Amino acid sequence: MNNLMKAELFKLPKIHFVIAIVMAVMIAEILAFVLYMYNMHFSNIEDSSLHYLIYGVTWFTPVFYLLYGMFSSKVISTEYENNMWSVLLVSQKSKNAIICVKWMILFILMFLTTIIFMLLHTITSIFVTDDSPQFIPLLYIMMAFFIGTLAMQSIQFFIALIIENRVYVMALGILFALLSLLMSSNTMPFKIPEHIINAKYILDHQQLMFFDTSFFVYGGYSLIIFVLILVVSSVYIKRKEF
Repeated sequence: MNNLMKAELFKLPKIHFVIAIVMAVMIAEILAFVLYMYNMHFSNIEDSSLHYLIYGVTWFTPVFYLLYGMFSSKVISTEYENNMWSVLLVSQKSKNAIICVKWMILFILMFLTTIIFMLLHTITSIFVTDDSPQFIPLLYIMMAFFIGTLAMQSIQFFIALIIENRVYVMALGILFALLSLLMSSNTMPFKIPEHIINAKYILDHQQLMFFDTSFFVYGGYSLIIFVLILVVSSVYIKRKEF
């Protein structure tokens, strides 16, 4: 497993990935700033680092899905185009071991993306609201956010497994990003991050509720989808002929 992990990390275009992460997070922050300032002037919302954090998370969610589509297309889908699956399987490693390593690589990339967002948002919040987010609320919200994305991470991972053309995988990543902005249904997997942190309550009451009902309901919902899709992915990869 350790050798597989090293091999996968070696294949990654690390500089390109880091640049993509930083640029995507910056775009999310710029959009959050524009929307926040607009609402400050026309909706009379209270100037607050907590409010601004929710605006940041709202725009970071579609960026997160878009990046996952890009990264999964590179980590998984390009193996089809380069006919590398047969080479990987010659190593005598099981299919599930190979897939597990690829999932771990994507998990690490998205966790790193979340950390970079936290750091950049903290800096921009100081300039925008004259205050930095409190560490515990920031840590809680981002932890809850990441748990909320697990459902869509597993879905996008499975899509990259079954679709051999990486252009389609990236296109679906773009579609999921757009849907996360346009759809309002509470049951949609791409809306879980917004509901797990109870964003509407925070905006309405200027108060964060730690580990409330929303956290457990939507967190459980995300984890159930996550586990279910990973089981389906395992069964699929065992039966697939490369």
